[in-house]
Amino acid sequence: EEAWFATRALPAGLKLKGGRFFSEFGYLNKKHEHQWEFTDQNLPYLNLLGDHGLQDTGIQLTWLPETPFYTMLGVEVLQGDQERVGAFVDDAEERLELGLADRDSGPRMWTLFAKVSPDLGYDHALQVGGSFVRNQQHQEIYNEGLTELGLEGSAELWGVDIVYKYDNPAAYGYRDFNFQAEYLRSVKDLTVRGGDPGLVGDGRRFTTDGYYLQGTYGIAQRWQIGLRYDVLGLTNEVDGGADVNYDSSDRWTTAVTWTPSEFSRFRLQYSQSDILLPSGEREEFDAFWLQFLMSLGAHGAHDF
Repeated sequence: EEAWFATRALPAGLKLKGGRFFSEFGYLNKKHEHQWEFTDQNLPYLNLLGDHGLQDTGIQLTWLPETPFYTMLGVEVLQGDQERVGAFVDDAEERLELGLADRDSGPRMWTLFAKVSPDLGYDHALQVGGSFVRNQQHQEIYNEGLTELGLEGSAELWGVDIVYKYDNPAAYGYRDFNFQAEYLRSVKDLTVRGGDPGLVGDGRRFTTDGYYLQGTYGIAQRWQIGLRYDVLGLTNEVDGGADVNYDSSDRWTTAVTWTPSEFSRFRLQYSQSDILLPSGEREEFDAFWLQFLMSLGAHGAHDF
């Protein structure tokens, strides 16, 4: 999934990273799947970032200034090959029919992020973050009534996150408590390039947001229970031409996790979903997961 290098001794708290890596956008994006507290990804991440999140090839520069508490500022310049924030129509014939341009040479995407963590003592930790990403080339095929339009422009995504962790003195996670929340907002400013000659040059603005709240608690040594609520589409609208407002989707999830060793984990998860389908209809359904994770070989410590 990742192959990168990083400097270890730049002056003034600077660090340079290059290669293919998960972006520092948000909090959960850089976490590998085995670090997740739930089996599946939350709705805002899944729909606004895609199945693999923001993972790309480029460079990252971070700065740790000398402050009384932990502060990190960073910027990334990335190729821009993304599933949702900078999608591209791959079919050359379809691009030609809809008036869409060929893919620009990279880099096409850049991010800004900041993370601050005040000192709360030995057992408590708090981190607050803000992030922004912009991809200068985004293409989309949009059905407006019976007409298929080719749209092209830029895509932006910004987010805020907060994480709190309590490390109880008891062993093996007993009475440990973790809480995290993120809010994401996606804005795509696009122009009609083809599909209907009478609409070429018209603007379309897509705005979608969402958030998730989740918490975990150690109910016994090596046993953890988790609860998550995620929503997509508090704002879910298309402006320009025929303005459209869509409903939201939401889901409740609970999970029980048993960690018999440092290298294995069992999880039983249940979720209840109320999802808006592309057709405009709604679907309510339940889902059950049984997950087993195993780690093999040497593995470095996870970050905060």
